[in-house]
Amino acid sequence: MEGAFQKVFAGSGKGTNAVDLSGLTGGNKDFVATHIISTNFILDHIADVPAIAGPKFTYVHLFIPHAPFVYGPDGQIETDPGYYGGARAGATTEAYQLKGYVNQVEYIDKRIVPILNTVISKSERPPIIILMAIMAWKMRTGSPICWLIICRKNGNSKLYPTISPVNTFRLIFDEYFGRTIRCFPI
Repeated sequence: MEGAFQKVFAGSGKGTNAVDLSGLTGGNKDFVATHIISTNFILDHIADVPAIAGPKFTYVHLFIPHAPFVYGPDGQIETDPGYYGGARAGATTEAYQLKGYVNQVEYIDKRIVPILNTVISKSERPPIIILMAIMAWKMRTGSPICWLIICRKNGNSKLYPTISPVNTFRLIFDEYFGRTIRCFPI
């Protein structure tokens, strides 16, 4: 057997999606294949969450645009190991890292807005959506995080310009889930 993953079929009840991973090579290929399978599953099915009965809290963490840099700008799988053959499944050179990062930003930008629109339109109650993104391909100083927060009722009035990610969740839990969790000081 050439590797643990050659071609994966993920049945969803809506059809079967095939992902050809046979072009992956090198020592990181199984890790990268797992990353692709889980990322594709999340992107393909997160819009199904509103159909699940009852109240829900859904937390999704996608490693896009982080390493491994395996998605091209249109979602094609980049099989060149320069994108994922380095330490911790990272790029092998800065040029591959920059190109891979840009490719994945282009891809996720195309996918995430339609997904969010579907979640919003399919939800019985307006959902609370927190979308966070690191806005730098290579962390140098600080934490360049950008996020979109969609709240219902008075939730937006509780937000403030310097809010941190951890305090965002604390405010949401206080406002919508009846918890009293103090925010960390700035």
